[in-house]
Amino acid sequence: MAHMLLLVSFVITSHLHIFRKAQATLSVNGAEFGIQLFKVTEKTNACIIVEMHRIHGSPIIFHTVARNIIAACKNVTVTDKPRKNIRRTLDSREDNLARESELFPRSMETVTGLLQKDRVDAKLLGMESLQLLTSPRSSSDAMVSFASDVLLTADSSFMTIRMAIITIISKRYLESELEQKYHNKMRICALNALSNALDAVTSIEEDSLDNNMLSQLLTELSHAESSPHEAYLASKCLKFALAMSIPLRDRAVQMGALNTVMQSKRVGHQTNHLLGSVADDILQILEKS
Repeated sequence: MAHMLLLVSFVITSHLHIFRKAQATLSVNGAEFGIQLFKVTEKTNACIIVEMHRIHGSPIIFHTVARNIIAACKNVTVTDKPRKNIRRTLDSREDNLARESELFPRSMETVTGLLQKDRVDAKLLGMESLQLLTSPRSSSDAMVSFASDVLLTADSSFMTIRMAIITIISKRYLESELEQKYHNKMRICALNALSNALDAVTSIEEDSLDNNMLSQLLTELSHAESSPHEAYLASKCLKFALAMSIPLRDRAVQMGALNTVMQSKRVGHQTNHLLGSVADDILQILEKS
């Protein structure tokens, strides 16, 4: 949800006098928000309205911050008296780390809850959130590292998320046309999230990409003519993973990766230059095996 309106105290009607008091932006863990304060001066309905919207970044972080602001606003008394200067204290690094250690698992729990819902739009929101949480453009480095570990660790306490990624990538077609529309979007988000995670780490365990996942990524490359963008995302996943693991390169070669990548390279240089460029990189990596 890109926008959220937070109303504190009374519902506003047309005869009330409303004045905009302040506006500002803030950034939390790579997510940027806009905040505006409105003051209602009609005596019997005096209140402050807080309007908050997400400019960019993780919707999960936005919702968390929004809930905290709502809770804080409920304890604020509206007054016309000028306030004395208040000294703002900076949180210590230890406090920030403590809050992060609480926020990160809650963020992943929220993603898990969305992915487990029956509604396809909720599942899509969960996968979009996961894509944002693994991207350094929308999340802090610490959040990206945490989310990447969740995706790539086989014994993760958030195994539901890892299994969802594997299931979504491995299943190309659904019977329902409406569900297929959402599923295609989820597959792109899943491939993006996996690519982000592999790009964020410096090493991977052998079971981070098992034979099933490796096979699915190669299968995605084999469909480069019909789905060049998905093939490009799959090629990024392969490039990052193969560059970090010699055993993974050996397994890929045994599964016919050279021929598959050569075919995707040909398609890429004809229709999708990004795919062609990454395919070139993969071939150079495989030649080292």
